[in-house]
Amino acid sequence: MTIARNSLYSALGAGLPLLVTIITLPLLIGQIGLERYGVLAIAWLILVFAGQADFGLGYAITQRIAGGKDGAPPDIAVTGFVLALGAGLLTGLAGALLAYLFFAHGMALSPALQAEVLHAVWMIGAATLCVTLFGWAIGCLAGEERFGAVSLHTLVTNSGLQLLPLAAAFLIAPDLATLLAATLLARLAGLVLATLSVWRAMLRESGGTFSRAIAAKLLDFGRWIMLSTITRPVITMADRFLIGVQLGAVAVAAYSVPYQIASRTQLVPQAVIRVLFPRFSALSPEDALATARKAVVMLANISAPFMLVLICLADPLLRAWLGSELDERSILLARVLLAAFWLSGVSVLAATFIQARGEPRFTALWHLVQVPLFVAALYFVAPVWGLAGFALVFLLRTVIDAGVLMAKAGLATAPVLLRLAPPAFAITAAMAAHSLLTGWEISLAAAAIGGAGSAVIAHFASPRDYRDRLYALLRLRRPVFSR
Repeated sequence: MTIARNSLYSALGAGLPLLVTIITLPLLIGQIGLERYGVLAIAWLILVFAGQADFGLGYAITQRIAGGKDGAPPDIAVTGFVLALGAGLLTGLAGALLAYLFFAHGMALSPALQAEVLHAVWMIGAATLCVTLFGWAIGCLAGEERFGAVSLHTLVTNSGLQLLPLAAAFLIAPDLATLLAATLLARLAGLVLATLSVWRAMLRESGGTFSRAIAAKLLDFGRWIMLSTITRPVITMADRFLIGVQLGAVAVAAYSVPYQIASRTQLVPQAVIRVLFPRFSALSPEDALATARKAVVMLANISAPFMLVLICLADPLLRAWLGSELDERSILLARVLLAAFWLSGVSVLAATFIQARGEPRFTALWHLVQVPLFVAALYFVAPVWGLAGFALVFLLRTVIDAGVLMAKAGLATAPVLLRLAPPAFAITAAMAAHSLLTGWEISLAAAAIGGAGSAVIAHFASPRDYRDRLYALLRLRRPVFSR
């Protein structure tokens, strides 16, 4: 299968849950309240953060299978499962312990809410185990380039994380124990389906055996990936933890609502990047670099019109979406965070290229260096400006991160940067026009002009061969614009 087709499969599996989130989030907040949603958002953060501390096994497995290294794929899959199970038990325990310490001693909560969440911390640990094992399954399937299955399981898991807690709140009770039980069920359902796919694809006919030699190589590669997967979530999640400690659960909700939507826009770029990871591993160094340069230009330009439209329409959309539940601060936060996550797609692609080419140590150490600097900036600088300060610090960190990683990956060449400049300028201008973009009339006009102009730029800036493949895949054989 081509990169374009695999990317489309992955993008659909990752993008459809964004629509589910848009539909369900106001219903969930209306049913459980802003304060309880703020606590639930932190609980979700903890299980995702702890679940990613999996010794980098998912990406290590993908790289080994895709590159044809170190044994037969069934042996890599079985060895990876044993390692992932051990890692999952540790991360599950760590997730439960972290949740208990934070909710018991870190975040100021009413006695009733505190009792609800502390009663359910074991569910956070169990869901964390599921996250770790799900990463193993997706790593196996991605290594075999079975992205149809990856897309399906991602869709089931991410949609279930929105739908099942909502259903539980309406049909059973809106307490945190019920909501976290529904979260655990969604994680478990995705894990079961993904594990069955691995068994059918790799283990049903030939089976596999545990290999100490394979385990050693997976852990050697994965240890640096794990350092990145631990430190990067610390960077991306520290803002909400500090908001919870300094400003309380309501402020967490005001920040988490736009953050959740903005971060969900990254599901599609991340799905494309997941497809590219095994390809970067398998190609020669020269071909891999050429592919990465084309991919970063294509990804940044194709995603820019969508992000630009969302930035322009943030005010009327949030008002229509949340109604009286809207915190006015969320509008500016949404615009800043959308700009940050557009650039984050660029930096993640660069980091993925570096890791796939066998240099995970650099990205791990770079993310480790960022942690104390970013947390210090949030703690000392951002509170002076309130919630907007947290978002602005997050944006500044993303700018620096993208610059360093692109330079290291060899992507910061003049042709690449020239093609990234127009969408970057358009997104910055839309974000800077925050005070002007109010109401439907002005916001729609700005979104129409900016989105259309950005789409035209994306057509001409995107590499021609990638663009033509995308048009062919979407059956746009004769695009409106041509060179």
